[in-house]
Amino acid sequence: MANERKHKEIFFVSTPFHLINSTIIALSRAKDTCPTLIFIDQPENNENPYSSIISSWKNSPFENVHKFESKAGNSIKKYNFRKKILNEISELVKDIKPDTVYTGNDRRVEFIRAYKESIKLNPDCRCHYVDDGLHSYVLFKYAWENPLEILIKKIFYGFWYQRQQVVGGSTFLDKAYLSFPDYSHQLLNNKTKYQIDFSLLKTREYKRFNKIVLDFFNLKIPYIRQLDIVLILPHHKELKMFNSVYKQLKELVVELASKNYVIGIKYHPFHKTDDFNFEIINKIKIIPPDIAFEFLIPYIKQEALIIGDVSTALLTSKLIKKDLKVFSIV
Repeated sequence: MANERKHKEIFFVSTPFHLINSTIIALSRAKDTCPTLIFIDQPENNENPYSSIISSWKNSPFENVHKFESKAGNSIKKYNFRKKILNEISELVKDIKPDTVYTGNDRRVEFIRAYKESIKLNPDCRCHYVDDGLHSYVLFKYAWENPLEILIKKIFYGFWYQRQQVVGGSTFLDKAYLSFPDYSHQLLNNKTKYQIDFSLLKTREYKRFNKIVLDFFNLKIPYIRQLDIVLILPHHKELKMFNSVYKQLKELVVELASKNYVIGIKYHPFHKTDDFNFEIINKIKIIPPDIAFEFLIPYIKQEALIIGDVSTALLTSKLIKKDLKVFSIV
């Protein structure tokens, strides 16, 4: 009966960074809310480690956890699969009847369908934006869908279908929870903005969650603390585009390793192979690509050096541990 009196909230996440931010918000509101966590846009037949991790976290702030997959390609099978997922999400929302919906990406059609359904059930339902990383600060415009494509999708999915060109650009978002509220892009500036409280990463409960994540990826805290340098590599498209730059960087890394610096290499989560053969080099450690770097930052020693392409990971490194030396590759 107590849960019925609590504020019902849904958090839509599609990336580990969304999950971290949503977890911080949910922990800060745990006494007053009944939150549901929904993973969306998870590649079909791919294990999502974080849904397993949350499910094994005994004191998770989330009352329920759901996961919905996506199918790659551009075929009728993909659209039928998505339509089925959208109907399942709609039924779930009808059961929950949320007071608040949070999203890390307001362009996701699964979220849009859920929010439209929520408003029908509860006209007072509010929608809040949760930091998506670089897209919260750089005004990146996706290509517009042509009118015929929009019409076909409206007929196929429903006339609720409509999405913005910019992440965070939806007019129905009334609050934005951000890492750097003063630097958000212009379409987020008319929202009520809140700083995400990263001090909650130091609470006992969040540390317990962080430890479950490290254990899942078989990472030990002493292993993380020995790292002198961490190189965060970009998506494989950028690696291919700037291959000569990263080959030179590898030479530098190998030289530093020969001088007894312990170096961690963090490939992009979509990159499943060690293309630069770092692993065979003494003093170089490969960090599991699927783990969000934010789970390592609290345990990286203060004097360590973090190097990478301009990315969310570099921004949050400096935010979570202000004295870390962070360098971007130009």
